[in-house]
Amino acid sequence: MNLTEKNAEIILKELVESDLESFTGSKIEKLTKLSPDEINDAVDYLEDIDILNVLYYDGITNYEFGYVGVTPNGLELYKRKFTEYNSKKQKLKSLYANAKLMGILIIISSFFLTFVLIHFFKIELNIINFCTILAAFSGIGLSLYVLYKKG
Repeated sequence: MNLTEKNAEIILKELVESDLESFTGSKIEKLTKLSPDEINDAVDYLEDIDILNVLYYDGITNYEFGYVGVTPNGLELYKRKFTEYNSKKQKLKSLYANAKLMGILIIISSFFLTFVLIHFFKIELNIINFCTILAAFSGIGLSLYVLYKKG
């Protein structure tokens, strides 16, 4: 994907996600922080592939167009491209939340098992024994969780 295509993607995303129906070059610049030249190139590209409708006016200084609006093809492209992205992003958030919760549960259960083991076997409580046992239980818990998720 070249720079113009990347900028076109940025512009399409911003235009669809805003509530306006048509946009000037300066409005696109405020939304995207792209330069007028980058905007002009991307708008030309998007018009060529029927993603934007473009209205041209004479005498516009920084932009080669007056107003642009997203076409039905543009909305369809947005849905395909960004709905898939948002779905993947949501799945990753969910996986992260589950992993975070499992990490907390593994640590809590490892602390509990460490204290039970120290108390049951009357092991001398010092920092080295405590950390060794805690690390062992944490490793076992993490390994069991990974095996459970793979299976």
